[in-house]
Amino acid sequence: METTTIINISIEAFSFVISLILFCCLYFGEDKRTKLGRIFIWMLVLNMITLAFFIMSVAFEGGKQSFARQAVLWGNNFYHVFWLILRIMLSKYLFTYVSGKTKSFCWFMPYVYVVISVNIMLLVMSHFNGIMYHVDENNFFCHGALYFVFPMSGYIIYIVELFIVFKTRKLFGKADTISLISYELIPTVMSEIGGWIGVFMLDSSMTIALFILYTRIQLEQGKKLKKQEMELQNARVEAMISQIQPHFLYNSLTAIADACEDAPKAKDAIIDFSHYLRGNLTSLKSKKLISFNEELDHIEAYLRLEQLRFGEMLNIVYDIGPKDFFIPALTVQPIIENAVKHGVGRKVDGGMVTLLTQETDTEYMIIVLDNGVGFNVEMGYNDERIHIGIENVKYRLQMQCQGSLNIVSKVDFGTTVTIHIPK
Repeated sequence: METTTIINISIEAFSFVISLILFCCLYFGEDKRTKLGRIFIWMLVLNMITLAFFIMSVAFEGGKQSFARQAVLWGNNFYHVFWLILRIMLSKYLFTYVSGKTKSFCWFMPYVYVVISVNIMLLVMSHFNGIMYHVDENNFFCHGALYFVFPMSGYIIYIVELFIVFKTRKLFGKADTISLISYELIPTVMSEIGGWIGVFMLDSSMTIALFILYTRIQLEQGKKLKKQEMELQNARVEAMISQIQPHFLYNSLTAIADACEDAPKAKDAIIDFSHYLRGNLTSLKSKKLISFNEELDHIEAYLRLEQLRFGEMLNIVYDIGPKDFFIPALTVQPIIENAVKHGVGRKVDGGMVTLLTQETDTEYMIIVLDNGVGFNVEMGYNDERIHIGIENVKYRLQMQCQGSLNIVSKVDFGTTVTIHIPK
């Protein structure tokens, strides 16, 4: 085995070990919970696969064994295909990272898919006609007439990605911009240097670029994830505390005491009260989304308690369509409470609160309507606590399921709150 071959195999094997270490750090850490982290894990897996196939093809190149020709042929075939798939994931990583700040480059990924698809088609054809590469009679890998398309396609994608990084540089810090530029330039520059000195350095330089991305961007993403988890936990605590209010507890217990002359009615009220408290306390430790049915049970318990107090002045209408979706805990109940207390509750003759769910091709919608006193949306709520509670719900919707909340209200006519949950 020639010295150059040994050097190539050693470099690729070392790069494989580095990729494996990075993979373990991410897979057994928190990164796989984010979309960017999952893409990065796939990048490492594909990088290890390409390294393994390259080592196989180089190790048997020029070999005299009966299977050497097939090992070189299939090793190179799979190496090139998986490298192209890795190229897609690299572009997807950049696109996902950038799209978190701007939606101006939606055309980018379709462009990459077209370029890579052409390459894969040529590689498949090459297995039969050698148009991109072939293995000669001595079992050595040789470039075909169109092999230049393979590196040229990579360079074209690199140029476009550098353009995107340059255009979005103001959206990111200098360190992130340098990391993204290095992940574009290092493989290109080191691949050319390797060609001059006779050592294949494309895959090893790709590993270096991945390592730079890991140390700069992925570690920062991990810190942001932990910070977001702390903020979400604080939001859950605030949501739970805001719902267990002394005056509501007092009013509920008073209403239950008044109902004690009717034993079955008092019993049902106590059960509803316990369900209400349990729902609030459960939300404190609920890190995952809950089913809408769970939230609906909590809402119904709350509304039965309020009806016990308001009587015929509070009318409730349920128009529940789809229910098989998930939402953050205590998302709808605070909206219902606002409709009761600050909508129909402030109306002399009471009013109606309606809860309905609808579904489109892209989202679920939860709609809460009341025909209460309404308010000026532009001026906001007079009560700061209500404003904080609504912002709390908006924050948890966005962070936990990319949902949103819209409010439409008119003074003396009522309020409509719509929660959007993407599918």
